[in-house]
Amino acid sequence: MDGAGTPERITPKDLPGTHDYNFSPDARWALHTYSTFDTPPVYELVKLPEHRVVRVLEDNKKLHRKMKPWSSRPTEFLKLDIGSGVVMDAWLIKPRSFDPSHKYPVFVYVYSEPHSQTVLDRWSGRNVYHRAIADLGYLVVSMDSRGTPAPKGAAWRRAIFPSLGPLSTEEQAAGLIELGRNRSYIDMSRVGIWGWSGGGSNTLNAMFRKPNIYHVGIAVAPKPQPHLYNAWFQEIYMQTREVNPEGYNRSAPINFAAA
Repeated sequence: MDGAGTPERITPKDLPGTHDYNFSPDARWALHTYSTFDTPPVYELVKLPEHRVVRVLEDNKKLHRKMKPWSSRPTEFLKLDIGSGVVMDAWLIKPRSFDPSHKYPVFVYVYSEPHSQTVLDRWSGRNVYHRAIADLGYLVVSMDSRGTPAPKGAAWRRAIFPSLGPLSTEEQAAGLIELGRNRSYIDMSRVGIWGWSGGGSNTLNAMFRKPNIYHVGIAVAPKPQPHLYNAWFQEIYMQTREVNPEGYNRSAPINFAAA
């Protein structure tokens, strides 16, 4: 795989979103799963290579009907240029009653660690929670900063080495500032943030390192001290504490809590 070939799309052109395949041993058949951020998944058996649908296994019609009113205002996918050649992917959910002449508080959903992305055009039950928050009068946003497993090359993935936290904190804040720069309806004086696991850690980082930007946070299952977390995860990106003590100190959100 030298990248010299011509890219060829193998998923249906009229179905933008996320496609997953489980292939038969002879690759003539596949279990195909398709969804978007606003559309629950459809499961079907397809014949390859023509991608002919042989049988719909689950269409989730009932869930589609229930979700249709919630997704009357489609999720907006964005590119945020934060300088130095770094362009982050993001999504933005607005209230169904959105009025651009009003100002809205912002609620950030963060992960921004190497295990996964949050900015994918793919269904997740968590999206329903975020839509409910938006309908309470919030703008809900999520951004993938460097280090996340986006298909942007090795340099993007390795930028966070050897300390998880410092870079993502800076880039998440920069992305939020860029988001609000040309959008008068964003109230930067009312910003909340939440995340789980690595996102919980980055919520603490945001609150402790950038208190001038973030005003409230919900940190679920965070890692206040990374050396107390699973070694198999931390040592991939930060080596050991003995080899990289400064990296661990810079990564620990608790070290930046105000006295």
